[in-house]
Amino acid sequence: MMRNTAWVVLLSSLAAVPADASEGFAWKWTPGQTRRFVAKAEVVLPEAIEFNAAVNIDALVNTVQLDLVLTCAALDDVGKTAWLIRCDIDAASVRATPNPQNIHRVEKVAPEWAAVLADQAWIEIVQGVDGKLRQVDLKGVDTRINRLRRIGEMMRQLVLRAIAPLDVHLPKGGDDRGAGQWIQKGGLAWMLPSLTGTLGSSETRWQIGTRAGDRVLLASSAKGLIASSEEFNGQPRNTIAAQMTGAAVWDAVDGAIVESSYKMTGTVTASSVQAEAREYSYSQVALVRQLASDAPDPQLEASGENAIR
Repeated sequence: MMRNTAWVVLLSSLAAVPADASEGFAWKWTPGQTRRFVAKAEVVLPEAIEFNAAVNIDALVNTVQLDLVLTCAALDDVGKTAWLIRCDIDAASVRATPNPQNIHRVEKVAPEWAAVLADQAWIEIVQGVDGKLRQVDLKGVDTRINRLRRIGEMMRQLVLRAIAPLDVHLPKGGDDRGAGQWIQKGGLAWMLPSLTGTLGSSETRWQIGTRAGDRVLLASSAKGLIASSEEFNGQPRNTIAAQMTGAAVWDAVDGAIVESSYKMTGTVTASSVQAEAREYSYSQVALVRQLASDAPDPQLEASGENAIR
């Protein structure tokens, strides 16, 4: 069982009052403004990914958990429709489950990754006022040689999983025109942690739900296809048919998401199974919750290696 499946149903409870406001869906930042978040993700992969130390230790893992405590500050506006945001990583926890032949390697690599994230790295984001995360980079990691560049890119791919719940594309112009719902195409949730990129398409339907004061509950359901850009016999190595459900709490006065989470599950399509002669599944759960400015940092689980089940 995935460690954090319960996140999706533990969003802040809202009074069961129909939401009558269908406008005001636009992120608000001012220069120098900060917001704090805790971000969590757990990914179960259809195919193992690299999980290597900077020196000497190589491992392959199928399950990765990443928890981050972030302080995000608006640095500057990007035109009239986006902001450049820097998120410092105040704390990080990394856990992974190794392939059977790599037992006891992850226990050495995971703390190293967590230390790099918390002590050296920061996240640079370009976020549109419509909520779309247009660009996400992991800065501060060592990229002097190819091995370190590959490690840094895989870290970035996993960071994308942790912050993906913030990538809620709000209705055009911040107004759903009274429809009570809108469609989002694509998003960070629909990317695989892959060094070669991701192909595919998806459609997420957002529904305006209940409200409590200035806060509105949004519910989502989605379907799509995800594929690694790696090829096998002239076709994507693995194509995954996935479905996702999620929820978010929007604060209309603050102009920000208070909390957002989703659960995605998928199975490798028949053509991929035939190409690989094996059957795989894929799942991820992720949560981002905004923290009060004066709240203590949440206690994160110690980095390390999960036992194979």
